[in-house]
Amino acid sequence: MRTINDYPERDTYFFNSEIALQEANKCHRVYTDSSVIDGMQICYYAGDEPLENAPYNCIHVPLENVYNYFVRTKNRIPLVINFDNTEFSLNEQVEVQGQFNVIMQAAIKEKEALIKLYMDEIRAFNPDFSEKKLRVFIPACRETTVMQYVAKNIAEAFKEFDCEVKYFIQDNDLQACKDFLPQLVSVHEFKPHIYLSINHFKHHLISDNIFHFTWFQDPMPLLINEEYKHKLGERDYIFSLFEQFDKKLLAKGISKDRIFRQHFCTNPNIFKERPEIQRKEKIIFIGRLYEGHERNLVGQEELKTELKILIRQGVINLDSIHQLSKKYNIDDSYIVEWLLPSIMRLEIVEWVCSQDILPVELYGSGWDKIPHLKKFHKGELEYGEDVAKVYNSAKYSLTGDLNYFYQQRLLEISASGTIPLVYSVNLENQPFEHKDNVLLYSTKEELLNNLTKTPKKDSRQIAQEISFEKMAKKMLDIAKENG
Repeated sequence: MRTINDYPERDTYFFNSEIALQEANKCHRVYTDSSVIDGMQICYYAGDEPLENAPYNCIHVPLENVYNYFVRTKNRIPLVINFDNTEFSLNEQVEVQGQFNVIMQAAIKEKEALIKLYMDEIRAFNPDFSEKKLRVFIPACRETTVMQYVAKNIAEAFKEFDCEVKYFIQDNDLQACKDFLPQLVSVHEFKPHIYLSINHFKHHLISDNIFHFTWFQDPMPLLINEEYKHKLGERDYIFSLFEQFDKKLLAKGISKDRIFRQHFCTNPNIFKERPEIQRKEKIIFIGRLYEGHERNLVGQEELKTELKILIRQGVINLDSIHQLSKKYNIDDSYIVEWLLPSIMRLEIVEWVCSQDILPVELYGSGWDKIPHLKKFHKGELEYGEDVAKVYNSAKYSLTGDLNYFYQQRLLEISASGTIPLVYSVNLENQPFEHKDNVLLYSTKEELLNNLTKTPKKDSRQIAQEISFEKMAKKMLDIAKENG
């Protein structure tokens, strides 16, 4: 997990345009609010004239235009001023730095005022639900990995019902997700009937007359914090991934009839069977090696050894984790959310790579760093078509998740006509209604015994029964019945 200290470069305002160009051409990456997704360094520069053929991250902003530019721009603001190869004295540099900071703070306040203005106007919207086409607004953030693709897939599903859909995401890697003004401008122009957000309550930002759906996929602080109370508007509804999320919502006073179960889904236009691809007798795993999830704690190596033993025996559960957390004075949540997934993923990959029944292919970052797994590593994949094609090339695909059966990977495997090898131990005792559509395992022996078998029922049935289309239709039915 990367931190800001891993990125020595910063978005910078240069007083020398040639240095700005030199630095921009180096294509340095900079830290964003995400520990996973970084951004291209922005090199702003002063001067009377813009440079010719400057790259997109080398941006001309004359000093006299700084205020207006940073009030309106979608781009991140500079964190550093560079005076190299200029005639500014040290005292002048200090003075200019102070003046620049004052201007930037004024620009930020002006942007905040614009945000309030847009919010006030958006709250007054009263969309007409008798219109032939309903308008659906779905925001996403490029600094997320899974959620931006989920949001895009839902957007595609709404289009199947002849809706007008706005999928909002940052235009490039110069823009910051935390800048909310561009999204508000887009909402103001689009005037949606429906607003869908993932993992966040946004109804306070939009009109009570707009239907607001929230789909909780992760244990967000506003969800698990018992002190955070929440009151839904008349047109607010929640879709929830887990039963334990339901309990958290109910404890906040949210009515049960406003909460709907919603598993992960997949895009059938991307993840589907592809007859032109030859399916081979092999096993694939798509997913990165978890790295950087472990803190340097006293006794952690002994704890990891005990966790591996429980995993290998197929008896890992919340009680055993709690006992270990007490023994090593480590939070249960750290073991469940960080340490255990890292150990578990490596363990099941080791299991499947240790057999000689079928060939194995590993896709994703990190596996080539482990000497005895390097020969199985086939590189990284662009999410979407590339992943779907690899699924179609294999008879089996491996999954391993202790917290949730209906993970995104399972749906994509199912839709591709590949047989899922599914880890059967579940910490939260989540129901799994498709046991006959997969091959279950809890130990290495069970996993290897499955490599000559097929499920009792068609694996493709899982993706057919759980789809973004059904989710979109549910939301549209609610809006049409109550609009």
